[in-house]
Amino acid sequence: MMGPALREFMKDDIEASEAKGREEGREEGAKAMISMCKSLERGRLDTTEIIMNEMSYSQAEAEKLVSKYW
Repeated sequence: MMGPALREFMKDDIEASEAKGREEGREEGAKAMISMCKSLERGRLDTTEIIMNEMSYSQAEAEKLVSKYW
């Protein structure tokens, strides 16, 4: 366990790492949802809309993810 002084010194690095981890987890969730939509024979446009509505991605972000994982 790190002491308070070290934690304060590394605060920005820790916060950046936590944010990166959350974003990676969110993308993994989107990847799984895209795979499920594909398995259920939903179209790319429907899948993009689902990603936008269910995961609060912008249209551009959702389109990029669907293109990446389709």
